[in-house]
Amino acid sequence: MAAGNFRACLETSTWRPDFDGLDMDSAPGETWGTRWGVTEMSWQDWQYQHPDAAEFPVATKDDFAALYQAKYWNPLRCETLPKGLDLMVFDFGVNCGIGASARQLQTVLHRGNVKVAIDGSIGPMTVNETLRLPLGTLITQTASQHLRYYQGLAYWPLYGRGWTNRNNTRLDLALKMAGLKE
Repeated sequence: MAAGNFRACLETSTWRPDFDGLDMDSAPGETWGTRWGVTEMSWQDWQYQHPDAAEFPVATKDDFAALYQAKYWNPLRCETLPKGLDLMVFDFGVNCGIGASARQLQTVLHRGNVKVAIDGSIGPMTVNETLRLPLGTLITQTASQHLRYYQGLAYWPLYGRGWTNRNNTRLDLALKMAGLKE
Protein backbone atom coordinates (compact mmCIF):
# COMPACT_ATOMS: atom_id res chain seq x y z
CA MET A 1 0.00 0.00 0.00
CA ALA A 2 1.01 3.62 -0.48
CA ALA A 3 1.28 4.65 3.16
CA GLY A 4 3.27 7.85 3.38
CA ASN A 5 3.45 8.41 -0.38
CA PHE A 6 1.38 11.63 -0.55
CA ARG A 7 4.24 14.11 -0.71
CA ALA A 8 6.16 12.01 -3.27
CA CYS A 9 3.10 11.88 -5.54
CA LEU A 10 2.45 15.58 -5.11
CA GLU A 11 5.99 16.70 -5.79
CA THR A 12 6.92 14.34 -8.64
CA SER A 13 3.81 14.69 -10.77
CA THR A 14 1.19 17.18 -9.70
CA TRP A 15 3.78 19.85 -8.89
CA ARG A 16 5.78 19.49 -12.02
CA PRO A 17 9.34 20.83 -11.66
CA ASP A 18 8.93 23.01 -14.76
CA PHE A 19 6.40 25.20 -12.91
CA ASP A 20 8.24 25.32 -9.58
CA GLY A 21 5.34 27.13 -7.90
CA LEU A 22 5.44 30.17 -10.14
CA ASP A 23 2.32 32.22 -10.69
CA MET A 24 0.75 31.20 -13.97
CA ASP A 25 -1.40 33.26 -16.28
CA SER A 26 -5.08 32.55 -16.48
CA ALA A 27 -6.32 29.79 -18.74
CA PRO A 28 -8.58 30.80 -21.65
CA GLY A 29 -11.88 32.09 -20.29
CA GLU A 30 -10.58 32.41 -16.71
CA THR A 31 -9.86 35.65 -14.93
CA TRP A 32 -7.53 34.30 -12.26
CA GLY A 33 -4.08 32.79 -12.13
CA THR A 34 -2.74 29.75 -10.37
CA ARG A 35 -0.03 28.96 -7.84
CA TRP A 36 1.21 25.40 -7.39
CA GLY A 37 -1.65 24.32 -9.66
CA VAL A 38 -4.38 25.87 -7.51
CA THR A 39 -6.57 28.59 -8.99
CA GLU A 40 -7.17 31.68 -6.93
CA MET A 41 -10.90 30.87 -6.98
CA SER A 42 -10.27 27.38 -5.55
CA TRP A 43 -8.05 28.92 -2.87
CA GLN A 44 -10.83 31.36 -1.92
CA ASP A 45 -13.21 28.41 -1.49
CA TRP A 46 -10.57 26.73 0.69
CA GLN A 47 -10.18 29.90 2.78
CA TYR A 48 -13.93 30.00 3.34
CA GLN A 49 -13.76 26.49 4.84
CA HIS A 50 -10.42 27.17 6.59
CA PRO A 51 -10.49 30.76 7.89
CA ASP A 52 -6.90 30.54 9.17
CA ALA A 53 -5.53 29.81 5.68
CA ALA A 54 -3.04 32.34 4.33
CA GLU A 55 -3.93 34.81 1.61
CA PHE A 56 -3.34 33.46 -1.91
CA PRO A 57 -0.30 35.59 -2.83
CA VAL A 58 1.61 34.60 0.34
CA ALA A 59 0.42 31.01 0.81
CA THR A 60 3.30 28.56 1.12
CA LYS A 61 3.91 25.25 -0.57
CA ASP A 62 2.82 23.51 2.64
CA ASP A 63 -0.43 25.53 2.63
CA PHE A 64 -1.20 24.28 -0.86
CA ALA A 65 -0.21 20.72 0.09
CA ALA A 66 -2.88 20.74 2.82
CA LEU A 67 -5.52 21.59 0.20
CA TYR A 68 -4.36 18.82 -2.14
CA GLN A 69 -4.38 16.25 0.65
CA ALA A 70 -7.83 17.20 1.94
CA LYS A 71 -9.58 17.70 -1.41
CA TYR A 72 -7.96 14.99 -3.54
CA TRP A 73 -5.69 12.48 -1.78
CA ASN A 74 -7.98 11.68 1.16
CA PRO A 75 -11.34 11.45 -0.71
CA LEU A 76 -9.71 9.18 -3.32
CA ARG A 77 -8.33 6.98 -0.51
CA CYS A 78 -4.92 7.06 -2.17
CA GLU A 79 -3.19 6.08 1.06
CA THR A 80 -4.85 2.66 0.75
CA LEU A 81 -4.00 2.06 -2.92
CA PRO A 82 -0.90 0.23 -4.14
CA LYS A 83 2.16 2.42 -4.67
CA GLY A 84 2.19 3.80 -8.20
CA LEU A 85 -1.56 3.39 -8.61
CA ASP A 86 -1.94 6.03 -5.89
CA LEU A 87 -0.11 8.48 -8.15
CA MET A 88 -2.29 7.62 -11.16
CA VAL A 89 -5.52 8.12 -9.25
CA PHE A 90 -4.38 11.23 -7.33
CA ASP A 91 -2.89 13.20 -10.20
CA PHE A 92 -5.78 12.41 -12.54
CA GLY A 93 -8.17 13.45 -9.75
CA VAL A 94 -6.41 16.79 -9.47
CA ASN A 95 -6.58 17.26 -13.24
CA CYS A 96 -10.11 15.97 -13.94
CA GLY A 97 -11.94 15.74 -10.60
CA ILE A 98 -12.15 13.05 -7.95
CA GLY A 99 -15.36 11.53 -9.32
CA ALA A 100 -13.86 11.15 -12.79
CA SER A 101 -10.68 9.64 -11.35
CA ALA A 102 -12.60 7.09 -9.28
CA ARG A 103 -14.82 6.16 -12.26
CA GLN A 104 -11.81 5.64 -14.54
CA LEU A 105 -10.17 3.28 -12.02
CA GLN A 106 -13.45 1.42 -11.53
CA THR A 107 -13.89 1.12 -15.30
CA VAL A 108 -10.43 -0.47 -15.59
CA LEU A 109 -11.24 -2.90 -12.76
CA HIS A 110 -14.57 -3.75 -14.38
CA ARG A 111 -12.86 -4.46 -17.72
CA GLY A 112 -10.49 -6.77 -15.86
CA ASN A 113 -13.50 -8.88 -14.82
CA VAL A 114 -13.49 -7.40 -11.34
CA LYS A 115 -17.06 -6.50 -10.59
CA VAL A 116 -17.13 -3.19 -8.78
CA ALA A 117 -19.74 -0.49 -9.05
CA ILE A 118 -18.70 2.37 -11.30
CA ASP A 119 -20.06 4.96 -8.91
CA GLY A 120 -17.28 7.55 -8.76
CA SER A 121 -16.44 6.83 -5.14
CA ILE A 122 -13.49 4.74 -3.99
CA GLY A 123 -14.63 2.63 -1.08
CA PRO A 124 -13.33 -0.55 0.56
CA MET A 125 -14.52 -2.78 -2.29
CA THR A 126 -12.70 -0.75 -4.95
CA VAL A 127 -9.55 -0.67 -2.81
CA ASN A 128 -9.66 -4.44 -2.21
CA GLU A 129 -10.27 -5.17 -5.88
CA THR A 130 -7.12 -3.26 -6.93
CA LEU A 131 -5.21 -6.21 -5.49
CA ARG A 132 -6.79 -8.72 -7.89
CA LEU A 133 -4.96 -7.55 -11.02
CA PRO A 134 -1.19 -7.40 -11.55
CA LEU A 135 -0.06 -3.90 -10.54
CA GLY A 136 1.81 -3.15 -13.77
CA THR A 137 -1.22 -4.12 -15.82
CA LEU A 138 -3.51 -2.04 -13.61
CA ILE A 139 -1.28 1.05 -13.87
CA THR A 140 -0.85 0.72 -17.65
CA GLN A 141 -4.55 0.13 -18.27
CA THR A 142 -5.42 3.06 -16.02
CA ALA A 143 -3.16 5.30 -18.12
CA SER A 144 -4.90 4.06 -21.29
CA GLN A 145 -8.29 4.76 -19.74
CA HIS A 146 -7.16 8.26 -18.74
CA LEU A 147 -6.10 8.96 -22.32
CA ARG A 148 -9.50 7.78 -23.63
CA TYR A 149 -11.17 10.13 -21.15
CA TYR A 150 -9.07 13.10 -22.30
CA GLN A 151 -9.78 12.29 -25.95
CA GLY A 152 -13.51 12.52 -25.26
CA LEU A 153 -13.29 16.05 -23.89
CA ALA A 154 -14.35 19.03 -26.01
CA TYR A 155 -11.00 20.77 -25.46
CA TRP A 156 -8.98 17.80 -26.76
CA PRO A 157 -7.95 19.68 -29.95
CA LEU A 158 -6.55 22.54 -27.85
CA TYR A 159 -5.04 20.70 -24.87
CA GLY A 160 -4.61 17.14 -26.17
CA ARG A 161 -0.86 17.30 -26.62
CA GLY A 162 -0.33 18.60 -23.08
CA TRP A 163 -2.74 16.05 -21.60
CA THR A 164 -0.99 13.26 -23.49
CA ASN A 165 2.40 14.39 -22.19
CA ARG A 166 1.03 14.61 -18.64
CA ASN A 167 -0.49 11.13 -18.98
CA ASN A 168 2.75 9.62 -20.32
CA THR A 169 4.80 11.28 -17.58
CA ARG A 170 2.35 10.09 -14.92
CA LEU A 171 2.54 6.52 -16.27
CA ASP A 172 6.34 6.53 -16.29
CA LEU A 173 6.53 7.88 -12.74
CA ALA A 174 3.89 5.45 -11.48
CA LEU A 175 5.72 2.43 -12.88
CA LYS A 176 8.95 3.67 -11.25
CA MET A 177 7.18 4.21 -7.90
CA ALA A 178 5.78 0.70 -8.10
CA GLY A 179 9.28 -0.66 -8.69
CA LEU A 180 8.31 -1.91 -12.14
CA LYS A 181 10.64 0.32 -14.14
CA GLU A 182 14.13 1.71 -13.66
